[in-house]
Amino acid sequence: MFDTNAVIAYLKGSPVIDQLVNNAGWLGISVISIIEFYSFKDLTETDKTIFSVFCSRVAVIDISFHNNATLIFESSSLRSIYNLKLPDAVIGASALLNEAAIITNDQQFKKIPNLQVINF
Repeated sequence: MFDTNAVIAYLKGSPVIDQLVNNAGWLGISVISIIEFYSFKDLTETDKTIFSVFCSRVAVIDISFHNNATLIFESSSLRSIYNLKLPDAVIGASALLNEAAIITNDQQFKKIPNLQVINF
């Protein structure tokens, strides 16, 4: 599972993340990370195109209540128990529910005991 900072590093050519991607059985990204990425100022059309292609190749985890109520409740729980920002709670819950490690440089994820965190 990619955190937003890991997506950016991967798209910039990080060899560490590239190796993780090559060895992964499953790759995902939260819709939250997609929103965060597109909200960065100064994105070029090339950046947007490359990111769009990336998103088409990984599982995108949404937060629709009707399709993913478990994710919403798990996110709420993580947010209240570990005092996480809402985006981190959603991304962390997405990783947990998909039994995936999270690739990140965000130290907040280390608060979640059952979450495997891969720092790059």
